[in-house]
Amino acid sequence: MKIKKDIRSKYRGLQRMLNERNKRLWAGAEAKVLGHGGIAMVARA
Repeated sequence: MKIKKDIRSKYRGLQRMLNERNKRLWAGAEAKVLGHGGIAMVARA
């Protein structure tokens, strides 16, 4: 799945710069952009 790979790639690029709160905010924003099923998709990635 390309979307899952894209999410992982974005996260790997950011994870060293984000604290726990910011990681959660980023994941929530990413899930919202993806729309229906986005939360599950981000969680699986």
